[in-house]
Amino acid sequence: MKKIIALFALAAALPLVTPAFAEEETAKLAAESVLKEGVQAGVWTQDFAAAQKEAAAKKLPVLMNFTGSDWCGWCKLADKNIFSTDEWKKYAAEKLVLAWIDFPKDKSKVPEAFQKRNEELSKKYDVHGYPTFIMLDSDGNELFRASTGRSSASEFIKQLDDEFAKADKIAKLSGDKKAAYDKAKQDLKEANEAFKKFIKEANSKAEELHKKVEAAEKALEAVLGD
Repeated sequence: MKKIIALFALAAALPLVTPAFAEEETAKLAAESVLKEGVQAGVWTQDFAAAQKEAAAKKLPVLMNFTGSDWCGWCKLADKNIFSTDEWKKYAAEKLVLAWIDFPKDKSKVPEAFQKRNEELSKKYDVHGYPTFIMLDSDGNELFRASTGRSSASEFIKQLDDEFAKADKIAKLSGDKKAAYDKAKQDLKEANEAFKKFIKEANSKAEELHKKVEAAEKALEAVLGD
């Protein structure tokens, strides 16, 4: 009986490993495996220059992962569901060069030499949220953008393969089809820019009106207070 009680006491003393804790630790391990210099097949690196050099030498695309490794929930979910799996590591090692562009709360996670560069890359590629995944060809040209959400490794890999197929099809366009595609792409770019401008102006106007509402409410309260 004393042995049974002792076992229960030991079990109670052990830390409780919850699913949430396990997920957090998996994501943490994925982030900690990131290289701070150089390149290794199937492993994320913060050394973007080395990643570009490797891509050019091996004629491989670069997958840029704009992340907030120690605070972004969706980033951690992608680390757990996709990037920590053997399926992903095998795929990436064979087909990609992986670049980790991190914006953590803990600045020590990113070498000082890369911090300003990461900001510049974020502006260059118009990144506004995390995670953002951008695929570059071996010459550094943007091919497409991808998203993870709650995707599994196999789902994310399929998304990349579908986008590669689409990019290959676009590269083979010529003549009138190429001209039509370029025009539609430019029209889409202009429409997106116009939409963003409209939203920015609308938000500014809404803020201005909100201040007027607050001022009017205070004026009413002042009258009633008298």
